[in-house]
Amino acid sequence: MEQLTPEEKELRLKLAELETLQIELSGAELELNTLKIELKLFEGHYIRETGPAYVRLDNLKADLAAVIAAYRTDDNVTKAMVRDLEERVRSTKQSQKRSEKEKVLPTKFDASPELKKLYRDAVKLIHPDLADSNAGKQLGHRLMIELNDAFARNDIDQIKRIMDKWRSESRALKEIGIGGELVRVIRKIANARDRIAMVADEMQELISSAIYQLWLSAAKDEDAFNKLSSKINGKVERLLDDVTRVLTE
Repeated sequence: MEQLTPEEKELRLKLAELETLQIELSGAELELNTLKIELKLFEGHYIRETGPAYVRLDNLKADLAAVIAAYRTDDNVTKAMVRDLEERVRSTKQSQKRSEKEKVLPTKFDASPELKKLYRDAVKLIHPDLADSNAGKQLGHRLMIELNDAFARNDIDQIKRIMDKWRSESRALKEIGIGGELVRVIRKIANARDRIAMVADEMQELISSAIYQLWLSAAKDEDAFNKLSSKINGKVERLLDDVTRVLTE
């Protein structure tokens, strides 16, 4: 039976602890970056779908201000302006109905099991908080940015190239003895724990955001964007009705 020194026994325990933390860290980074990508795609879709409705509302408010300014100065001009607004709202409603037929479901990020596994393997390999030196940290930071970009683009080949780049650019550790190796592993453990805590904080911040709540609502209701656009357009119609009623009294 192999006889180990106390230092060697401790090193084995710490290496096992580090391996567990590497798995946890890679999973946390995967979850965080997946959510970031999902929310970014959703936000872009939200702006495309509801932006025009908000623009119409803002434009109507500006037009109504002009109508109110003309009120009592020239009754004929005011009525003509109101009729023009009514026609524009009717035209907007018709175009809105046509566009609703052409709408598609929100774009979603669909990462394959292969992509997720490869991402986690890459994180365990190149994460800057698992580096041994300042040079390794700098290399890790640079490659993590490239890794997250490749992950967002579903680019498996690029992730493999990034991992190869790490292997070729990172220098082999010099022999530092059991004591030095133990210190190195302990530092890696501390850094991994710190990063896991930071990822948890970032996740909580995302979950608390307004865009995340909208994302959840849309996930539960495929027609959420149509309903929101209809709600905004309803405000447009009510504004116009109110002004028309006041001006015709």
